[in-house]
Amino acid sequence: MIVFDPLNHTYTEGGVNLPSVTTILKDEGFYNPRRFTPGSADRGTEIHLITQQLDEGEKTLKDFTVHKYYPYALAWETFKQDTGAEIHFCEVVVGGVQYGCAGTVDKLASIWSYEYIIDVKSGAEMAWHTIQTAGYKHLHHRPVRRMSVYLKNNGKYKMVKHDNRYDETVWKAALISHRWKQEHPA
Repeated sequence: MIVFDPLNHTYTEGGVNLPSVTTILKDEGFYNPRRFTPGSADRGTEIHLITQQLDEGEKTLKDFTVHKYYPYALAWETFKQDTGAEIHFCEVVVGGVQYGCAGTVDKLASIWSYEYIIDVKSGAEMAWHTIQTAGYKHLHHRPVRRMSVYLKNNGKYKMVKHDNRYDETVWKAALISHRWKQEHPA
């Protein structure tokens, strides 16, 4: 069983430390965390929690009307209403020792009779997001489609399907490269 430590954002299974999907993508140069604005990670974490509370029925949109992130909650609820998305699971840990890494899928959902991995974003669209969801699909090891939903601070959203056939190949190459570098330190 994979154990996730949210404080340190680390994964372990059977005493073995597993790099995360995002760590692998960072280490392989797909993104630079210094490009993120101060506080963006905390904002993203809080917005993920809000969407999870909405999806699991712990809270309703009315509970967030005076919350500073209400527009993001509104955008998420509008996305679900517009697409008919049925959220099955939130924050699903995938991967393991057999894959050499782990990650957390934001949402597993049904939309238009298809199963999707959905990554919820509260910042700008970036090219590496498609590789991130390809990593999650690889670790989830089921036939699913992939998308990111970009929630905006004006209550709107942008849905981006990730259907480039090369994304999964690029993910596997990044994973192999990362493993090789770990086994052959410079």
